[in-house]
Amino acid sequence: MNLREDNNSKFFESEILFFKICEGEYATFGLREGVKIYRINPLESIWNGRIGEIRLVEFLSIKKILIAFVGTGKEPTLSPRKIILYNPKIPTKTELSFDNTILSMEHNKTRFIVNCFEKIHIYEIPDFELIGTIPKGVQGNPILALSETNSNYLAFPKEKTVEIYDLNQFEKLYSIKCHKNPISYLTFSLENNYLATCSKIGTLVRIFDLDNKPQKVWKEYRRGTRNAKIYNISFLVNDEFMLITSNHETIHVVNLKNGKSFGKLNLEAKIPRICGFDQTNKNQFFLISPEPKLLIYQIDTENKKLVFVKACKIDSNQEEQN
Repeated sequence: MNLREDNNSKFFESEILFFKICEGEYATFGLREGVKIYRINPLESIWNGRIGEIRLVEFLSIKKILIAFVGTGKEPTLSPRKIILYNPKIPTKTELSFDNTILSMEHNKTRFIVNCFEKIHIYEIPDFELIGTIPKGVQGNPILALSETNSNYLAFPKEKTVEIYDLNQFEKLYSIKCHKNPISYLTFSLENNYLATCSKIGTLVRIFDLDNKPQKVWKEYRRGTRNAKIYNISFLVNDEFMLITSNHETIHVVNLKNGKSFGKLNLEAKIPRICGFDQTNKNQFFLISPEPKLLIYQIDTENKKLVFVKACKIDSNQEEQN
């Protein structure tokens, strides 16, 4: 999440410019003076470096440890049109340069995606060989999603549709009409080829099963009646539950078996949060916020409730009282 684009005055002047969950178990932070990366559970520092003002960070641990980061352009060596791939163990770095501003990055086990102002560039992992480029329908849009499954599906918005590409065969599969309003968030599930979508209105999350009737809505969940900005949508590892965070200070936990709410958390106001599920404990989920702070909760399916586990200050790993 880019805090400069969030229009949240509380964090606009924050030391943290960007934060993200990578590979389900790492939290990356782009700072005014560098990068910080943490393992989420157990909480521990992986790497930090004072390298200048950073606006995008991706952490790759699949084949070898790599940190991909993009600067704001404040320093001449940190152009917003250049990705630096840094290996902290050797250490070595490689640069990928582009004609336009880099808006976002994504990766899975075999693909590294660079979303620029006009085009999407696809690289193969681990060699970072460019294997293709896709023109974008909506220039300047940072939104896209990459599947974690072997299907290697890529999704991105194009005016009023979402385009689905197969990056194994490098061909377009579908154009899906998801919402009447422009798309604001896309994400894939972890085990199945489910695609969750929401629009800028933020009241309705729709899920499409890309392997079975991809053009039709498989499940949908109404988050509320008031317009909201969706910060994050995340699926449980076995696709049993889905998490939704928004600027309404609520965390919705959705049971995907019936498409209904399992529970809802109401937290303190005006703090953007992103969410994810614990990779080691399937019924635990965590919330990351830019204080920076970590919250962990348990989904108690037996008693049908959400249970607070702990809260930690990420910088100090100091546990807080609920």
